[in-house]
Amino acid sequence: MSAAAPVAAQTPTTVNPAGNVTPTTTPAKGVAAVAQSAPVDGRVAVLVQNATTKPVRIDRITAVATSTDGSVVIGARTTKAYPEVVAPTQLALASVRFRAKDLAANPNPTIVVKVRSTRVSNARARRVLSVGGLVLSPPQTGAVAQTMAAMLTNPTKAWTARRPEVAVMCFGEASTPTTFTSARVPARRLAPGKTASVSVPLTTLCPAYLVAARAS
Repeated sequence: MSAAAPVAAQTPTTVNPAGNVTPTTTPAKGVAAVAQSAPVDGRVAVLVQNATTKPVRIDRITAVATSTDGSVVIGARTTKAYPEVVAPTQLALASVRFRAKDLAANPNPTIVVKVRSTRVSNARARRVLSVGGLVLSPPQTGAVAQTMAAMLTNPTKAWTARRPEVAVMCFGEASTPTTFTSARVPARRLAPGKTASVSVPLTTLCPAYLVAARAS
């Protein structure tokens, strides 16, 4: 019996994020979290949208978890968003990680996410990687449930992308985030006009997804 063929995403090859889902989001004012997952091993996937008219750089994403009785408050934060610069109306993928034992001791917390950003020039906003060629593998057995292959492209003429990374956000039946996984690209630099491939191992099945990249 032959193996099932990989499933390719039917998306353009010059977008960031790219994927096969239209997320369910809450209306955003400014630059804000518009959807988030329940904690998985302490990690919360966060979907950010730039609802302003100017491009911005995501500086920091902070999450505060409060226990149901309000007696325990814990925080987590990240400085990484995928992509790191977000155009008007565009989405970015991120995650914050709490200590799993802290959340285990305080089940069903209320988690509030805040985003800090800085406006950037249109020239800076063009220095982002494009994501395409998405191929989701058939389901596998073992610790890796599926893999996501992606092709990253540096579409600029003068910017060299350093330390590129890629992230995969999976979504559930309600088109809301469920998990977040990131991986470094083997190439530490991506020159103008060049491409690089990467494969991201996923611990859960991921039929609906967004994939995005960042670089410095």
